[in-house]
Amino acid sequence: MNYQVWTKGDEYSGWSRKDCGDLPAALREVLAAIKRGQEPLLTVEVTYEISLNIKEERIEAAQSETELDKVAGGKSHGKVRRGDEAAPKGLDKGSGDNSAGPGAGD
Repeated sequence: MNYQVWTKGDEYSGWSRKDCGDLPAALREVLAAIKRGQEPLLTVEVTYEISLNIKEERIEAAQSETELDKVAGGKSHGKVRRGDEAAPKGLDKGSGDNSAGPGAGD
């Protein structure tokens, strides 16, 4: 059985793990961590197997009629027209000043 002894370092380094092959080795590592002033955590490695069965199913969504929005008004009899189909204009060239602005690189 494999044991792991976890010790937490300072607030920036996080947890570190020491693998031990048997219980006496884990006990030695726990005692060493306690002597260093740490609070060790002992865990046991557990082997497991995960089996997933994923089936593709057909998803059907029921469509309902849209409700009228009281704020927007009632139904309209007019047609919706498409927007401009002309190509959009390019960006304005601006002043030509490529600097990052005041205070850049300070």
